[in-house]
Amino acid sequence: MEKRVLNDAEIAELYRFSERNHVIYYDLQIEFVDHLASAIEAQWAQNSELTFEQALQRVSEDFGGLGGFIRIKDSMKVMLRKKYRKLLWGYVLEYYRFPKIVLTVLASVAVFLVLDYLPNDKFLVLPLLVSVIGFAAFYLLYYYPKHLKITLPAGKKLWLVDIAQSTLVQLPIYTMSFSVTFARHDFDFAPFWAAVFSVVCSFSLILLWGDCFYVPQKIREHFENQFPQFLKA
Repeated sequence: MEKRVLNDAEIAELYRFSERNHVIYYDLQIEFVDHLASAIEAQWAQNSELTFEQALQRVSEDFGGLGGFIRIKDSMKVMLRKKYRKLLWGYVLEYYRFPKIVLTVLASVAVFLVLDYLPNDKFLVLPLLVSVIGFAAFYLLYYYPKHLKITLPAGKKLWLVDIAQSTLVQLPIYTMSFSVTFARHDFDFAPFWAAVFSVVCSFSLILLWGDCFYVPQKIREHFENQFPQFLKA
């Protein structure tokens, strides 16, 4: 007997079903619908006479209803966050392996030498902090919408993108508070702390670049491969 599988109309109904059960983010919906579809087709493998509605009802009961769906949604968030972190930290670690580690070391040494040369270290720290605020504004208002934003069906959002953007939105807020603190005081790092600051500065730059450019591009490529109709030209 030929294996019974879901048709396009039934898959569309699963997306509507996921929204009714408070799974509103499109990337979570994709995982959720795939989960449901596999379970429904498993039901049909046991009893092909079941209607779609009957199979979905049985699957819903097996998952534990709304409470079960919420637990599944939370587990999918954890899974997607792990994917995001794996992408990001994989990118960062490339700069601590040869040959890219040479660039990381050179950047750290450059910051250290500038700190050593300046009579007041805030002359470097403050411009760096202000640059972060300017970069965040440029990225959120211009670069991301123009080059990286994914166009989805009306009303759809990506949970992974929302999380990444909310983190970036908070960045200038925290940076501004640090800037105000540093602006009030003159200071000069001891050699050890200048070295620590230099290493942290280069690490933060790599992390920021990966978070803003590498990971969003990978997310976009993933959706371009699976759903090319949703991408901006």
